Amino acid sequence: MRFYLSFLIVFLTLILSPKAYSQDITVFDTSYVRMCSNEIYYDSHFIEVNIDSVRLYAVNGYLTTLLCYILPDEHVDTSFTIHFTFDSAYNYTIFDTICNGEIYSNYGFNERETGFYTQSLQTIMGCDSIVNLNLVVGEKYNDTIFAEICKGEIYNQFGFNEIDQGFYTHSFLSEYGCDSIVNLSLLVHEPYYDTIYDTICNGDIYEYGFNADSSGTYIQNLNTQFGCDSILVLYLHVNPTFSDTIKANIYKGNVYNKFGFNERETGVYEQKLQTYLGCDSIIYLDLQVDNVLFPNVVTPNGDGVNDIFDIHNLIEQKAFPENELIIYNRHGKIIYNVKNIKEKSDLWDPKATGSTDGTYFYRFYGKRHDKVLEFNGSIEVMR
Repeated sequence: MRFYLSFLIVFLTLILSPKAYSQDITVFDTSYVRMCSNEIYYDSHFIEVNIDSVRLYAVNGYLTTLLCYILPDEHVDTSFTIHFTFDSAYNYTIFDTICNGEIYSNYGFNERETGFYTQSLQTIMGCDSIVNLNLVVGEKYNDTIFAEICKGEIYNQFGFNEIDQGFYTHSFLSEYGCDSIVNLSLLVHEPYYDTIYDTICNGDIYEYGFNADSSGTYIQNLNTQFGCDSILVLYLHVNPTFSDTIKANIYKGNVYNKFGFNERETGVYEQKLQTYLGCDSIIYLDLQVDNVLFPNVVTPNGDGVNDIFDIHNLIEQKAFPENELIIYNRHGKIIYNVKNIKEKSDLWDPKATGSTDGTYFYRFYGKRHDKVLEFNGSIEVMR
């Protein structure tokens, strides 16, 4: 700031009257002085009156100090008037900013980097002045953001407001007012809507997040690897499995070889098969191996033990549903003939036919699905 103090009249009267001097000198003078506020005024008028000098200090336009030196052997009366005009000197600091790539060229500066700079100048009145520059260089930005959203969402950061996939540019001013650019490379991910048609076998569980075990429609909400909601629909059908039991019989010495079995002993067997739908099915084989046994002695004494011609397993196992039994005496005469024996009462009872003790002969004919049996033998009747 310049301060002008014009026609400041400082009336300075110095009267110095020592007690003993050889001569009296009186000086009257008036001066008009214009100076800078930070300078020191030197005046030589007082040299004529044997005063070394008068030093006047002017700060901000005000006279602050007067020093007068007088020789000790003289008597001086001095009256001296000085008119001052003060021109201000400057020392101030500018705080300013520019953008990267620009040059600060005000006030004689030529700077392009952040820093503190000093410039010495002269005012129009020739006063030295100092201008300081505190310069900040702001950056210009040109950045690219790579972002991803799900379809239906809005990307609304950094001044953007986008819903479609693409490349976008947004211009803005940085904190120092510098033009900057932000680019947005936006990728939009599609949600997935998928339908699965699948089958399982009865007793199985369809997993994959559904955990279903019965026929029906199931819906599962999922997130993709990009965090987007997706819907998976499952139409599930449960195929039946089969479990069946086969009751079969063979005659001793034969082999049961149906449905994958290969058995020749009485017992229950299991065979796992697959249906045409790929489901496991189980077939059980309840196999009976028939073997009829003919007695060689009959004791028809009424004690309930071995009283009749009992063909073992014929009735119990139904070994030969189609059968015929013929009994002959020793003369070859038929004394008993029966077909399709189903009960114990159908068997030959020697007592019922009035057969005496002795040797008899028999002929058995049996037919079944896997065997025809013709067997001849003899039997003793003993009481």
